[in-house]
Amino acid sequence: AMAAERKRARLIQELCVRLVPGSNDGELGQLYQHSLKILSSHIAARNDLFIANTVKRHLSRAGRTADAAEFSELYNQLAQMPVLKNVAAVLQFLHDVGYDASGAADLQQDGPLDSVLFTEKHPSDPGLALVRAVSAPPMPTLAISPGENTSYGVIESALVADVLYAIQGINGRFITFSEADDRFHINSQSNIARPAGDLMLKLAELGWLFRRLGAIVAQPAAPGLVAQALRGALQRERAEFFRLLAVLEAQLHAAQPAGLSLRRLAVWTLEPLHRLRLLTAVAERCLAGEVKGGALAASLHKFTLHGDEAYAAVAGALLHEATAPLWIQLFRWIYEGELDDRNGEFFVSEDSAAELDELWARRYELRAEMLPAFVDASLARRVLLAGKAIVFIRTHQGAIEELPGRAQLRAAIEAPQHAGLDAAVSAAYLHASSRLLAFVRGPHRLLDHIHALRRYLLLGQGDLIRHLLDVMSPELSKPADTLMTHTLTALLDGAIRATNAQFDDADILRRLDVRLLEASPGDLGWDVFTLDYHIDGPVRAVIDAAAMGRYYALFTFLWRVKRMEHMLSGAWQSFMAVSRSLATVQGLAGPLHLCNRLRAEMLHFINQVQYYFVFEVLECSYADFLQDAARAHDLDDVIAAHNRFLQNVCQRALLHRDTQPLLSQLRSICDLVVRFQSIQDALCQEGVREVARRDYQGARTYGRQLAGRWAVPAAGAAPSEAKAADFGPHVERLQQTAKTFQDMVGRFLALIAQSGSGSLRGLSYRIDFNEFYTHQAARR
Repeated sequence: AMAAERKRARLIQELCVRLVPGSNDGELGQLYQHSLKILSSHIAARNDLFIANTVKRHLSRAGRTADAAEFSELYNQLAQMPVLKNVAAVLQFLHDVGYDASGAADLQQDGPLDSVLFTEKHPSDPGLALVRAVSAPPMPTLAISPGENTSYGVIESALVADVLYAIQGINGRFITFSEADDRFHINSQSNIARPAGDLMLKLAELGWLFRRLGAIVAQPAAPGLVAQALRGALQRERAEFFRLLAVLEAQLHAAQPAGLSLRRLAVWTLEPLHRLRLLTAVAERCLAGEVKGGALAASLHKFTLHGDEAYAAVAGALLHEATAPLWIQLFRWIYEGELDDRNGEFFVSEDSAAELDELWARRYELRAEMLPAFVDASLARRVLLAGKAIVFIRTHQGAIEELPGRAQLRAAIEAPQHAGLDAAVSAAYLHASSRLLAFVRGPHRLLDHIHALRRYLLLGQGDLIRHLLDVMSPELSKPADTLMTHTLTALLDGAIRATNAQFDDADILRRLDVRLLEASPGDLGWDVFTLDYHIDGPVRAVIDAAAMGRYYALFTFLWRVKRMEHMLSGAWQSFMAVSRSLATVQGLAGPLHLCNRLRAEMLHFINQVQYYFVFEVLECSYADFLQDAARAHDLDDVIAAHNRFLQNVCQRALLHRDTQPLLSQLRSICDLVVRFQSIQDALCQEGVREVARRDYQGARTYGRQLAGRWAVPAAGAAPSEAKAADFGPHVERLQQTAKTFQDMVGRFLALIAQSGSGSLRGLSYRIDFNEFYTHQAARR
């Protein structure tokens, strides 16, 4: 093809040199450029039908009607011969050799270049000289047909022919285009009347629009299939414009006496003028910048909102062709899960760097700037979820059955204004989402895993948690840096075998493990211990790392409260074991009663807090989650329901940033419970030692009496009197702890009142059911 183009350019140059000998390089360059314009003109290109009609018209004018009929029959036979590839050239040759110079001139007078090329107004025009040399013998003037309008100072058919050239962007004899000021001008040397010149310039707007449209379409723009499709549609519109030019040329050379006038041309080109204005505006708005893809479609869609139905119809046709790549991509995404968007034009984007666990959450997202105006957010979300469901199942399963509704979606895409598109996308979305939900609920047991997290990490399996507290207390009381994971894991396995947890599913128990958090200096095992539950596969789309972090935080909080209950129960048991013997010790009745009362207050507080978290928060929130999960239409609904469950539990369990003062106060109360246990243990141990000393002293006295000696040593006092002062520091610490506990609980209740939470207000009523702390605060 390149060789043929070079050969054609060389032949044209040789022709210019032979026809105009002695011309310099500048003149030859102008001749060459003018020749290319003439050869590229769609008006000058004659087909076989045009030449045949010209011959028949010439024969009819000469009175040779029978010859015209015979020529028509011969032409039909010639056109049907398969060996001929260029019938027009054959007819032109036969016509040229069959007529004399006047006949040839008559044929050329019927052509589109007659009125421009065969007058002697501008003999110095190189293009005129070239065409005169190759087209016909020199003719002094143009033959004027009967009825020809000459009131404009020039033959009107010549003006019309010149306008037709200008419409194509080719400089004519009377009207030329100036690149400097980007407009058409009437030749100042012509004697065209002012009204005719104004009308020609008005008609030349078609040429300016045609040139402008061609320049925009030809220039490089942002890559993208939508832009390419729009360019193709505009190119086809320009091709349709050439058909109009062919019709106008036929009218110009019609047999009617008047032919095509400037006024008639203005009327016939009025609608094409409006159409070209629209096409140029579309090209300037959509192709001149860097806009692409869905954003380009959104810009183009604004033209369809015009009040003129014809205007909107043209814009709608352009939009339909330009958005074809988007609809193809949408169809492939919904039904095949394939996203081939190298130029970033589709409103669904892919992050290829996202890991497999983040396939659902981060890999595919909506690209808002590429969302066309005729696709709302709800429809775009369903498109996104339908394709994500296909990709998700295929990634984790390897294959998926074909979804129904392909024909329905194709019909909706091809329908005028995409009628039924919403219903077709919704049907595909529901089919894909239902298969995905069945996939994660069925073989991958999503709800079973969430229920296991509820029972183990949220302490729903009470017998197991109680057993863990019993067997792990000695280990967790050690410094955190001395703990061994395998030791705690062995204790966990033993607790599972010793409780009803042993009857749970083997896969669930296999995922249950022990986890130690990062320890800080001075931390005990209680501060770093947590249960762990391993999640893998598609379930990680719902229970991701962030969700597991919330489960760990909830376990730590609930484990701390459960430990306080276990500690107070252990303190009661150890106290009851020595209470009878300590009752005989003089001076311990009051402190022991204070221990009982303070332990009961603490146990009441911890029990009410635990009841609130377990029954009013966890159970109610979990029941709401199960209902929301059952009503879910897609995986995003399940994820949202699960996140709401965790967020609601964390917020009502004082783990939200707005409830940090309450959580700090509760931790301080828990630390006070630990201190109380140490004070009670020290007091009881001191009392037990005192009882032991008294028992030893009593036995010793009895032995002295049996031996006939004095029962009481003369140098010492009674043991009870000697040791009575040793309980003072313990009693003082106990009284201070009791006062501090009441103050802390009062402060906790005041913070609840300030929070304004209705559920926490119920907790406040149960803690202070008899208004004891209220009266205490009033007395202070």
